[in-house]
Amino acid sequence: DLVWFKPVRRGTAVTDLKVQRLDGKPVITWWEGRFAVGWGYGAYKVFDTSYRQIASIRPGNGLTADLHDLQLTDRGTALLLSYDRIKRDLRFVGGARNGRLVDNVVQEIDLATGLVLFEWHSVGQIRVTSSHSRPQGPRSWDYFHINSVEEDTDGNLIVSARDTCALYKLDRETGEVLWQLGGTGGDFRMGRDTRFCFQHDARRAGRGRISLFDNAAGPPVLRPRSRGLVLGVDEAAKRVRLVRQYRHPAGLL
Repeated sequence: DLVWFKPVRRGTAVTDLKVQRLDGKPVITWWEGRFAVGWGYGAYKVFDTSYRQIASIRPGNGLTADLHDLQLTDRGTALLLSYDRIKRDLRFVGGARNGRLVDNVVQEIDLATGLVLFEWHSVGQIRVTSSHSRPQGPRSWDYFHINSVEEDTDGNLIVSARDTCALYKLDRETGEVLWQLGGTGGDFRMGRDTRFCFQHDARRAGRGRISLFDNAAGPPVLRPRSRGLVLGVDEAAKRVRLVRQYRHPAGLL
């Protein structure tokens, strides 16, 4: 039976609906805004158990919230993502002289004050040549395509970048990339059937484990179908093994 229904304004996109906890209580969060070419510009809504809005979460420093992911923490903060177009000469990768490069940004926001507690930018940290995509004419080039952020057990952050086919662990204090898992020039020895690409939703799945959606599509790479993936990750020995994989019986890509 239908429990609750909320229509939105015509022309408004909605994604990333999920239940989280804020101040020890369950809340529903989702993104609303304008959909671009694979990312978005908007804000996150937070509703309580009576389906009343109690917050609207936006990034700081003039940015807007991307549609992929919001994570509330038990410290009264929010981790969220932004896509910011910047001017760059992209001729060295086959792009335009006055090209537009998409900088992918991670922020942690204090919900009480709106202050930015942490900010990380992909541009300047991750080489654009590590991308599996290339510029297409005058269109903005999203070389990284961040699509999830996860607070790790040690307090640092794990982010997923679709277009480099890699996960990155970021130091929560300095923003330094502590390791790269997958992609070109990764830090881990990948075991049999552990390589992934165009992945989404990298999450901690217990001690020494990371789960993700190995999309492998758009264009198809590595394998002819998508799968759910649980990896055993030994950060000390820098080895990755396959724990479990889930495939749709129809062989969906």
